[in-house]
Amino acid sequence: MPKTKQNTTHARTTVASPNRMVECPRCGIQRQFSQGYFASKHPMYSNNEGRLLVCKDCVNNQYEMYAGALEDRVLAFLLMACRNGWYFCSDIFKKVDNGERLDFGAYNQDTNRNGTPYINKSFEDSVMDGRLHEFITLRKASKKIINDTDESSVMVEDYVKNKESVVRSIGYDPFVHDNENDKAYLYWMLENMLDEATLEDQFKLPCVIQIVKNFGQIESLNKKINALLAKPTGNNKDLKSMIDAKSTLHARTLNLAKENGISVINSTVKSKGAGTLSGKIREMQEIGLEEILVNMFDIETGEAMKQVAEMSISAIYNNLRLDENDYTNIITEQRKMIEQKDTDIAELEENNRKLRVKMAKYEAGGEKL
Repeated sequence: MPKTKQNTTHARTTVASPNRMVECPRCGIQRQFSQGYFASKHPMYSNNEGRLLVCKDCVNNQYEMYAGALEDRVLAFLLMACRNGWYFCSDIFKKVDNGERLDFGAYNQDTNRNGTPYINKSFEDSVMDGRLHEFITLRKASKKIINDTDESSVMVEDYVKNKESVVRSIGYDPFVHDNENDKAYLYWMLENMLDEATLEDQFKLPCVIQIVKNFGQIESLNKKINALLAKPTGNNKDLKSMIDAKSTLHARTLNLAKENGISVINSTVKSKGAGTLSGKIREMQEIGLEEILVNMFDIETGEAMKQVAEMSISAIYNNLRLDENDYTNIITEQRKMIEQKDTDIAELEENNRKLRVKMAKYEAGGEKL
């Protein structure tokens, strides 16, 4: 009776020890499984104990190759997230990338920390959550916003920051229906005009928004006027109409600012935060009030303030991810600071010694101060 060929296919077995050495199929180097390979929540890696098949060095090298070819680190990371099944979040990416080195380990920690909405999610989840759509929309908007030949252009990072600040401050987007090409200028101008007094005055806030929109229209008229002036056979009638409209709009804007105390001359608030405690302290320091200097010293050296400062420093330190180079730089900077402080202390001690000598002579009646 002929022998039947046995099925030699075996299911992949998993080894219990996470410290075992595993050879990377790309570079051929054996590395410790738990330390040498990044984690991924994508289902296709579930049979590999939730670890990528290639080592960390190969992943870093692949990312740097993408970043160099594309000249765009965010887009390069998007490709890596898609390839490795990582949840894509551009906000977390910006926290762990310093422009020269991307910490994939820190990114995985932040996206899988307890309490975050990204925990146990993969790249497909970021698509379903709208993260990819948000990224693509932002990139399309940036092409409309950025114009390298325009001196008033605003980089997309500043545009997003100003927009988020405005929406967060007033609770809605005041320029949602305005021209996309004008929004960068509008958000930038409004963000710089919002202060505590304006946000608390529900009558003044709409006036400030209208003033910003008026200046946006004036800026658009300026561009159209310049375009007509550049033409050798420009329409004088259209040019005169635009100049008149600009003058009228400018006059109305100035009157609106004057009536609401928004202009510099008529404003009762000279800077952002002037109504806050920090603003009041700054004002007293500017006028040279002697008592504030004594009070500031007492506050800064008080036990309660020391505890607050120590808690703040401790919180910052706990969120830092430092490597050996960072520690070396910190030690070097600390040494420089110590040497400078030693020099300052020596100078102050010498000044105090001279003052004590003068005081002794003055008390003895032998010399006038």
